[in-house]
Amino acid sequence: MDRVRILLTLVFLALLGTSQAQSYDRALGLRGGFGPGVTYKQSLDGLKYAEVLLQGRYQGFGVTALLEWQQELPETTPGLEWFYGFGGHIGGYDRHPGTDDEEGVFVLGADAIIGLEYIFQTAPLSVSLDWKPRFSLIGASRFIGDGGALSIRYVF
Repeated sequence: MDRVRILLTLVFLALLGTSQAQSYDRALGLRGGFGPGVTYKQSLDGLKYAEVLLQGRYQGFGVTALLEWQQELPETTPGLEWFYGFGGHIGGYDRHPGTDDEEGVFVLGADAIIGLEYIFQTAPLSVSLDWKPRFSLIGASRFIGDGGALSIRYVF
């Protein structure tokens, strides 16, 4: 896993020097927090975005797909926007809270997200801070509210 993180970081830094974009249709980056991973965000119409998260947690792996609405904050710092949305997740975990299963658990559920994103005016980067609670409906049925994260994305 450490080799994958190092490789992703090197690719991210290599791409960083190749673009002059100020706003974006697509963004690719790293997501921190309790479920670190990779984030890809695609503009659907300038106000609506699709985001896919590939994350590791609980000695397993999960995928989350989100539909988000993003808007500038009026009378604030240029490039600062807020967003909210919803979606779902699917994953397989060896150790998941709320289960006694020693051999792993498959989960499927619903997610929400709300946060702030700053799009740099002088570099092809964005930084976001969000809260992404989720409720697993199949598998370990429970609410998990600790899904906050800091994401750094290369925008193009």
